Amino acid sequence: MESNNIQYNPEEALEKDKNEVKMLFGEAALTEFEYSVNKVPEGYFDTFPGLVLGQVKKNKAKLFLLQPMGKIAVAASFLLVVAATFLYQPTLLDNHQELMAVELKDLSNEEIDEYLSNNELLADIDFHSEINNMSAEFESIYIK
Repeated sequence: MESNNIQYNPEEALEKDKNEVKMLFGEAALTEFEYSVNKVPEGYFDTFPGLVLGQVKKNKAKLFLLQPMGKIAVAASFLLVVAATFLYQPTLLDNHQELMAVELKDLSNEEIDEYLSNNELLADIDFHSEINNMSAEFESIYIK
């Protein structure tokens, strides 16, 4: 196995390209091209910062303002949300009133018994807290 040890040399490649350009366009064209590429206008680096700052000041960030149609769209959306809230609210009240309309006489004994057995722990807690409150009041009145 033979390995290729061909290495790229940029200086040789550049010199080869220059020679080809000289043959095609002539020595004068190559000299003029090199001069135009390497030439910096006089005072360029002195005036460059001022040019950049002038462009920055000219292109200041503008505050985003909605176009007239955008303002109307935002206002219409806001009104729609407010109107939907008021239109939806009475249906919530109607449902709540229907739930409150159930009276004790309308419930069967089984439903009442089931409710009480499910909430027995809460009833015991309330009962004990009432007893404690009454005993505290009794002690504060009669044990002075």
